Amino acid sequence: MTTNKGNFAMSKESDHNQLTYVMKSQITTELFSLNGILVLMCLLLALPARTMAQEVDELQRLLNEYAARDAGKKKAKGMRRVDATTVPTDLQEIDLSKLTSYTKSTRTVTVKSDVKFVNGTIGAASNFSGSYLLNITEGATVVLGETATIDAGSLSCGSCLAAVNICGGSIFYQCGDVIAPDDGNCVAIRLDSKNDTYVYVSGTRKGTVQNNNGGTVVDNALLGDVNNDGTVDISDALSIFSWLLEHKPSVFVESVADYNQDAAITVSDGVAIIASLLDKPQAYLSCPDSHHPHMIDLGLPSGTKWACCNVGANKPEEYGGYYAWGETEEKDVYSEETYKYYQNGSYVDLGGDIAGTQYDVAHVKWGGSWVMPSKDQQLELMNNCTLTWTTQNNVSGMLLIGSNGGSIFLPPAFERFYQNLDEDPFIVDYTGTDGFYWSSTQDSTHSNSASKLYYRVFDYYMDGITIRCNGLPVRPVSR
Repeated sequence: MTTNKGNFAMSKESDHNQLTYVMKSQITTELFSLNGILVLMCLLLALPARTMAQEVDELQRLLNEYAARDAGKKKAKGMRRVDATTVPTDLQEIDLSKLTSYTKSTRTVTVKSDVKFVNGTIGAASNFSGSYLLNITEGATVVLGETATIDAGSLSCGSCLAAVNICGGSIFYQCGDVIAPDDGNCVAIRLDSKNDTYVYVSGTRKGTVQNNNGGTVVDNALLGDVNNDGTVDISDALSIFSWLLEHKPSVFVESVADYNQDAAITVSDGVAIIASLLDKPQAYLSCPDSHHPHMIDLGLPSGTKWACCNVGANKPEEYGGYYAWGETEEKDVYSEETYKYYQNGSYVDLGGDIAGTQYDVAHVKWGGSWVMPSKDQQLELMNNCTLTWTTQNNVSGMLLIGSNGGSIFLPPAFERFYQNLDEDPFIVDYTGTDGFYWSSTQDSTHSNSASKLYYRVFDYYMDGITIRCNGLPVRPVSR
C-alpha cells in the first residue's frame, strides 16, 4: 500500500491541491470536533499564506455551526474483512493459569504445533533477555483466545524487540491482548517470513505489527476505524490527517486507513469518511481509481460537480453511448423515422429542460443525483476552466482544469445522424477532432432542436444546437 506522509507543503502538487480542496469544501463545510483544532491548524499552516486569514475565519464559523447541529453523533459506514467463523477450531487448548512456566518465563516460549491459549498471561520476569516472548515456528497455528494475554509491557526494547515473533507459522488474534514492550521502537507482533500469517479478529490493540518479508496480514478492524474504537467517525478522519503530518496518533491502524480503497493513504481517505458521515457522494479533484463514474469538483461558482466519464463509458477516454435527445437507449440508425418523439410529421414537446425526468438518459442510467447538464451548466464549465488539447491514455481530447485544480477529460465524440457512420460514406465523421455533448435544454426557438456543447481541436468551443433525432454522447453532472 502506498502512503503519503509528511508536511503537505513539501508534498506533490496534486496532494497540496487536494488538501486545499478539503479545507475549502468537505471539511470546512460540516464537521469538526474541538479536539481536532490543533490538527486543523497544522493543516492550515500547510496552505498558501494568502488563504490563512480566510480559512481561520471560515473554521470559526463552522465550529459554531457544528456545535449547533450536534453532528458529532453520526457514524460513517464501515465493513469488516474477516468472518469470525474462519478462526481455526479443535486446537489443543493450553490453560495458562495452570502453567507457571509460561506466566513467569525467563526465556522464549516456542510453539511448534497448533494450540489455543486461554485463561492467563505469557509474561516475563525482569531478567528476561530474549528477543521475544512467543515464537511460532514450523507451520504452527496459534489462536490467542478471548482470555489470553501476551504481556511484554514491562520489558525494554533492548531486551525484547517483539512480544510475538512468527517464523513460518500463523497467529489468530481473537479478543486476547498482545502488549508490546513500553518503547515506541518495539512491536507487538513481527512476521519474519513470506509464509507467515497474522489475522486480527477482535480485541484490544496495544502495539504495532511489523511485516518484514511479505507475510500475510489480514485485519478485521472496521474499514476506516483507524483509532480502533469500534466506530468510524470524525475522529478517524482527524487521525488520518494527523498521521499524514507525522504527528503519530497514540493508536493508528494503518491497514484500515485506505477508506476509499484506492491502494493509497492520502487526504482523500479522510474526506471520504466525512462524505460518508454526511451521507453524500464523495467528490474528488480527479479520478481516485478505476471504479467509474466519479464526481469531480472543478471549483465552479454554482458548485456543480461533473462526472469523470460519459454515460455508457467504462473510463474517461471512452466515447460512451450515443443517444437521441430524450431517448435512453442506443440504436443503429439515428433519423426522424427512428426517433421515438417524432410523430405525425412533428417533434413531440418534452419540455424546456428534461434534466431528472424520464427523458434524461443520465438520470435513468445512473440514478441518484446524476442528470444531464443544462446549457447554462455547460457554459459555466467552459467559461471557468482552462482548456487544453492533450493526449490521455493514447486518446486525444480536451482537458478542462478548474480553478481548484480539479480536472475532467472530454474525448472528441462527434454526433451520429441519419444512418450508422460505418455504413454511409456520405456522412463526414469528425470523431477525433470535434466533441459534441447534449445538454438537457431544448432550444427556445426551434422545437426540433436542443442545445449542445461543441468544441474543436486547439481549445476552440461554442454552444450550439443540434436536431433532436441525432445521436450524441452525454457527460452528466450531479445536482
